[in-house]
Amino acid sequence: MTEVNFGRRGNEDRRPKRSGRPTAAAVSRGSIAKETNRSPLRIIGAILAGAVVVVAIGLFISYFWSGDQPIASTRSASMLQSASLSNSASTVQPVKVAAFEPNHVANLPVAKARDIQDAIRRGDYPSANAISSEMLAASHSEVWSVYPFTDFAIAISDLTDPDFESRLTAWVEQDRSKPLPSLIRAQYYYDMAWFRRGHAYSRNVGQDAMKDFGRDLAKAYDDINRVLSIDHSNAYALYLRVLILRGYGVTPAMEDALQEAAAAYPDFIQPSDIVLSTLQPKWGGSIEAMYAFVDAMTKKASADSPLKLLDLDLYRYLLQVAYDECSEDSKTTDALAVCVQKNMKQIVTADLEGRAVRSLDLFGLKNDYQTNVAVEYILSEITDVPGADVYTGPILLAAANGYSSDTRLQEDPTAGHNFLIDKLVGRSWLQKGSPENALTKYKEALQHLNSATFPSEGQKYSAVANIQETLVRIYSAQKQYDDMIASAKAALDAGGNDFNRVQLCFAYYQLKKYDAAIAECTRAIPDPSSSVSARYWRAQSNRELHKDDEAIKDFTVVADSQDSRRAGSVIEMSIIYDNRNDIKGSLDVLNKYPYLYDVNLTAKSDVAIGYNNRCYAYMELGELKKALDDCRASLANGSIPDAYKKQQELTKRLESPK
Repeated sequence: MTEVNFGRRGNEDRRPKRSGRPTAAAVSRGSIAKETNRSPLRIIGAILAGAVVVVAIGLFISYFWSGDQPIASTRSASMLQSASLSNSASTVQPVKVAAFEPNHVANLPVAKARDIQDAIRRGDYPSANAISSEMLAASHSEVWSVYPFTDFAIAISDLTDPDFESRLTAWVEQDRSKPLPSLIRAQYYYDMAWFRRGHAYSRNVGQDAMKDFGRDLAKAYDDINRVLSIDHSNAYALYLRVLILRGYGVTPAMEDALQEAAAAYPDFIQPSDIVLSTLQPKWGGSIEAMYAFVDAMTKKASADSPLKLLDLDLYRYLLQVAYDECSEDSKTTDALAVCVQKNMKQIVTADLEGRAVRSLDLFGLKNDYQTNVAVEYILSEITDVPGADVYTGPILLAAANGYSSDTRLQEDPTAGHNFLIDKLVGRSWLQKGSPENALTKYKEALQHLNSATFPSEGQKYSAVANIQETLVRIYSAQKQYDDMIASAKAALDAGGNDFNRVQLCFAYYQLKKYDAAIAECTRAIPDPSSSVSARYWRAQSNRELHKDDEAIKDFTVVADSQDSRRAGSVIEMSIIYDNRNDIKGSLDVLNKYPYLYDVNLTAKSDVAIGYNNRCYAYMELGELKKALDDCRASLANGSIPDAYKKQQELTKRLESPK
C-alpha cells in the first residue's frame, strides 16, 4: 500500500530452532487498439464484452526489501500528497516553508485522524462531525489526490477494535442526512474488506475470507452511494466509489462511476488510473483495452491537460504486463531482463514512447507540485519493476532532462537539482541492490527539498516524512538499527503515519530492548495499516520476556488474518505450548488452521514445518500412524532433519512386534 512500500515479499522472520523438537525456520518470502469515435468511458465495455468479470480481484502491492523487517502497508502517510475539493487548482497559492516546526504535526491529517478516532470511540459525535467537516473544508481535488482528506480518511479505521463498527453506525444513525459519517464508515468497510481478504490472487484466498470480502465491499458500496446521493460533488467520495468498484473488476457500474468523477473533476486523474490498472490482462482485461481507454481519455484533452499523464501511466502498466508474462518462467535476472525486453517490443508502440517522453518534458518544464505528485508516483512504479533496467534508466534520464536536473551519483554543483529526481534515482539504486548509493541520493533529496516550493506546510512535512520513511527501510535492510530509530522518529516528527512506530518496535526488538518495542507496537495497533505487523512484533517481544500468554493473544490475531506471517504465527504458538509440555495444546493450534497445510495458501517451507511439528505432537501422544503420515508429508514439502529422524524412528516402532 503497500512500505515506502512497493513489493509484496513473504518475509517471515527470525524464529527459534530446537534440535529434536518442533522447529520454526525462517522463510524469506495482445494487439493494439484502433481509433474509435465511441464515448471514452464505454470503450472498456465494448472491448471486454463477453468477458467474465471475476469478483474481488486481488491487488499486487510491492515492497522493496525482503528479510527481517516489518511488512509495511501500502497506505503510508503519503510520499505524494496534494489536492483540493475546489475544481480550480489555481486557487492554491504555493508558499515557501522556511523552518521545520514539529509542533505543526498536531494539525496534520494523521494527527486529526487520531483525534476523530478517539471521538468516535467515546461516542463524541459532535466532535467527530466538527473534525471531519474541518478536514473536508480544507481539502482540494487536484491531479492525484484529495489533500488532506485522503491522508485523513485512510488513517481513521480501527480494524482491530470489535466495537468500532458499532460506534460508526451509531454516528451514522444519529443523523442520516449528514454525508460525512457514512463516508467514514464506507472507508472503514473498504479497509475491512481488504484486511480480511488480504492482497493475494483470489485463487490463493480462502472461501470464508472471500465471502467476508464481498460482504464488506457491498456495505462500503451502499454507504458511498448514500454519501453521493446527499453530496454528489464530494471529490473523495467520487474517488472512493471507483476504488470500491475495482474489487468487482471492470463493470458498467465502474464505468458510470468514472464518468461521474471525470465530469466533476476533469483534472483529477487518479480515478482513471484505477480503471487503467483494472484493465490489465491479469485482472481480466487486455492490452487492447488499455490502449483504447487511454486514447479515448486523452485525445480530446488540451495539450497541457493532466490527462496527458495517462500516456506515461499506460507505459508504466505495460511494463508491469511485460514483467508479469515473464516472472514465473525466468529463472535468472538476465533471463528476466531479456524476456521483459522482448515483451515490451511487442506491446509498446513507438508512438506511446514518444508521448510518454513528451509528457515528462511538458510537466517537467511546468514543475507544478500537483502534476509532480503524479509524475513521481508513476515513475516510482516504473522503477520498481524487476528486470526493467533497460527501460527505467532512459525514462529517468528523460525525467531529469524534463526537470532540468541531474541523475549522476556524484553531485555536480553547477547542475540543476530537484528533490523529486533525487528520490527517483535513489529508488533506482535500491532496485539495483545498492543501498549505499540510494542513501546518498535520498540524503540529497532531503537537502534539496528545503529549497522546493509546496502549496502548504503540511505537504512539505509529508514529503519530509516520506524520505525519512525510506531511510528507515534502508537502515533496516542494512541492520543499522540506531539510524533506523532516528529516521523513524524524524518521520513521526514530520507527521508520518503510525507504521513508523512498528519500525521503531522492530528496531528496538533487534536491539533486545523489548519493553521499548512493546510500548511502540502497542501505540501502533489502532492504526489500520499497522495493526497486524504491530501485533506480530509485540508477540515476538513478549516471547523474549517469557510473557507467553500475551504473545499467544497477539499471535492468534495474526494467525486469524490474511497476513503472510500467519503460518509463522501458528508455528510460534505451537512451540510455546510445546515448551510448556502442553502437547495437546500444541496439537490443537496446529489443527485449528487448515491453511497451514495448503501449498496454495502457504509457503512450502512453512507447510513442511507445520507437518513436522504436528508429527512430533502425534508422536508424543502415541498416535504413531498419524505421526508417520505427517512426517512423510513434511518431507514431501521440505528437508527438515527432524522429520527424517522421526520418520525412521516411527517406521521402526510401527514395524516392530507389539
